[in-house]
Amino acid sequence: MLWNSTLVPSALKESTFVQQANGRSTGGWGDAIVVTPVSRSRTKTSSAASFQSPAVVRSWPLLVNATAVPSPDHTAEPEIPSLGPVPAALMLTGSTFHGDGAGSHAVAPTTTAAAVAMIPSLYPNGLPLALLVARTETLGKNPPMVDAAAAVDAWAARATRIPVAGEQVAVVDVAAAGVEAGPPVLVIHGFPTSSIDFAPVLDRLAAGRRVVLVDLPGYGLSDKPDRAYSLFGQADTVEAVARDRGLGEVDLLTHDMGDSVGGELLARTAESGSPLRVRRRVIANGSIYLDLAHLTDGQKLLRSLPDETLPEGAGPDAAALAATLAALCSPAPPDRATAGHLRAGAELVIREGGGRLLPRLIRYLDERAVHEGRWTGAIESHPAPLGVVWGRGDPIAVPAMVDLLASRRPDAAVTWLDAGHWPMVEQPDAFAAAVLATLDAP
Repeated sequence: MLWNSTLVPSALKESTFVQQANGRSTGGWGDAIVVTPVSRSRTKTSSAASFQSPAVVRSWPLLVNATAVPSPDHTAEPEIPSLGPVPAALMLTGSTFHGDGAGSHAVAPTTTAAAVAMIPSLYPNGLPLALLVARTETLGKNPPMVDAAAAVDAWAARATRIPVAGEQVAVVDVAAAGVEAGPPVLVIHGFPTSSIDFAPVLDRLAAGRRVVLVDLPGYGLSDKPDRAYSLFGQADTVEAVARDRGLGEVDLLTHDMGDSVGGELLARTAESGSPLRVRRRVIANGSIYLDLAHLTDGQKLLRSLPDETLPEGAGPDAAALAATLAALCSPAPPDRATAGHLRAGAELVIREGGGRLLPRLIRYLDERAVHEGRWTGAIESHPAPLGVVWGRGDPIAVPAMVDLLASRRPDAAVTWLDAGHWPMVEQPDAFAAAVLATLDAP
């Protein structure tokens, strides 16, 4: 049988094949092992470039793709020579590694490349396979893991809590690192996360301008009282923060629900009813046209619940919520850095009982349905130059929203990113560059 191994040459690390097996797909822990079928007519294979593109199981470091392997007794644990029986936790997962069908199969992180390389001896009569063994360091695409707890602590250390209408609101106010290129950037986050979503791009944005980020009441590091929430009230909070921080003229950067809060602020500035003056603005993935939104099952469930805090002990934990957030990435699941940042965001969602508050916070969707003409209308019509930075793979705020907005605001500068719902987290360099291109435009 054919069973060929090779290291991925550095020259191939940018290839389509290697990118499918890089850290964005595999999570990049330890060795990345990819096995693909080789044609029976091929008698020798030594070049990684000649391999067929594998179906990669994401988030596992050791991957196997096999087809038409004769069925052993799959009820017994396979034995790998010199390693003894494989514990259940380390057994091949996904479609079972036997039978006539093709499928992708993951090996747990603690399984070694040497162990995987011995698999052919367990299937001496199997069809020819080719093995590609590549260390993740060779692939060069996988960012380092983000420690979620450390990220939360670091973000909290940058925040100041200020009193607004009897509640404490968290604000991250960062001075420009160099000569200021424009007015401060006021950043408004989305649901259900908080300003920490912008942590991966903050220093880039603050290289030439002051950046002020707000955790809206009910979110992140701000107070989370058990009360009704309204985007009108959230806009009031942003204006109160602006007054506290001495903000007048600003550039506005919003995401998700923050697009609607920003829409209310734009409507107020157009009516001369706000202390803010918006010079330029950038919106990112948000359901600005609710009838086009593909709401998740979780959003629909929360929206169907009464406007009440969940009972003690109810609500998602951080791990489950992080998985839900990660599923909105493109591709999903995301790389290690993105997953770590989203886990940090999830930790702040559930902080101080915030997970139980989600049925109350989700009410903003009902408000959007009623006030879309005001909020999205302001996004469409406000005279400030508009930039749109959008993850094309967002399963909720789909590209059709941008197409509609562009048809109504033809002068909008639209930038598409290879990302899902969290472009500032998934593609921070490209996101920051696109935002600054709008804010720095002549």
